[in-house]
Amino acid sequence: MVVLVCWRFHIHMNPFQIVCVRDKITKKEITTGEYEGMKDVWKDTISVEGATNGENPELGVEIEYRTRYARYIGQFVLHCHILPPRRHRNDAECGNHIVGNRAL
Repeated sequence: MVVLVCWRFHIHMNPFQIVCVRDKITKKEITTGEYEGMKDVWKDTISVEGATNGENPELGVEIEYRTRYARYIGQFVLHCHILPPRRHRNDAECGNHIVGNRAL
């Protein structure tokens, strides 16, 4: 039996706009239930449904989002809110990002 849980994805310092929420298997856009009315909404946290313990990682949803870095230059974190910090570091479920003002 596979158990799906919702975890909270969060970006510090910078909101993000929801472009699309898709079923990971069918790739069809989800516009009902918890994700109804989410398209084009600006958030700093969103629930992401997925399988627990790495079982069937293809189950759940994928969130496409966009963000802009107009008001903040520096270092910030994006992460989920269900796992202990130790797991964030080990499983790359936490990211440290640096936004600068020079062209790449």
